[in-house]
Amino acid sequence: MMIMRKSYRAALAIFALLVLAAAVSGAGDSQSEARELFPTRHSVEGAFLDFYRAIPNPELIYGYPITEAFTDETGLRVQYFQRARFELRPDGVVLTPLGSVLYHPGRPRSVLNTGSGGCRGFDSGFRVCGGFLAFFNAHGGVEQFGRPISPVEQDGVRHVQYFDYARLEWYPESRESGLEVRIGELGQLYFDFLEEDPGRLVSIQTNDIIQITQLRIHAFAATAAVRGAADQQVYIIVQDQTYAPVAGLELAITIRYPDGRLETHPAVSNAMGFVEVVIPVDPDRWGEGRVYIQAIAAVPDPEKSAQTSFWSTR
Repeated sequence: MMIMRKSYRAALAIFALLVLAAAVSGAGDSQSEARELFPTRHSVEGAFLDFYRAIPNPELIYGYPITEAFTDETGLRVQYFQRARFELRPDGVVLTPLGSVLYHPGRPRSVLNTGSGGCRGFDSGFRVCGGFLAFFNAHGGVEQFGRPISPVEQDGVRHVQYFDYARLEWYPESRESGLEVRIGELGQLYFDFLEEDPGRLVSIQTNDIIQITQLRIHAFAATAAVRGAADQQVYIIVQDQTYAPVAGLELAITIRYPDGRLETHPAVSNAMGFVEVVIPVDPDRWGEGRVYIQAIAAVPDPEKSAQTSFWSTR
């Protein structure tokens, strides 16, 4: 009887171990097969999704996916996000060093003061200071962004600093606390740099009506400078989170002339999400002019504004 009880207990223990092993195996399979659809109508799955969800704020750091995962011409499995690109290597998922690849020195150095908080030096020979340093420390530091590879520079109207894996940008006009520093969308820039197939940006087609959760407003002056009484043309492109054009969006376009005078005009995006504005320039008032574009429609997104600038000369 004692031998039977021992055999029964042994069999029960073995059965329990088998059940536990099956459960662990099943959990692993479930994890590797997990798939998540994002507002850009692209999905992330498997090892890429595990890597994405391994940090507490991936939407802020990486953004949303702008392609599905695919195998590139070198045989490497990759996926593009708004602010990053993932690579599947034999030892796991890694980030493409987008900052290092896309950075080109030569921009004017900025004298921007991004707030108090001191500076921190790195063995790359550059420092991170103020608001950039606070953001850097709060969101993963060197492990997430790599080392700084540039000073703070002026890129058009924006002040930026490059890191191995990212670019930090300064948005002093932000009305929301904590959004003065943002991460540049280098994933999209690298996609264009490599001349990847634009068809990969096409989102998954469904019969659902896609709700606009993010606006992308881009503004460009036709020329960097105008002379005399020539008009300046400003082009505005409005897209949603899937990079699709947004038609019928009401915009407030504010022009600050070189003498400080302000004018505001309404505009509405056409079927292609496009607006063209003609700005008359007074030849007797030369200097820097700025154009600010603000969406009037209420959209739950802080990035619903844009600006550009130009010079008028005699």
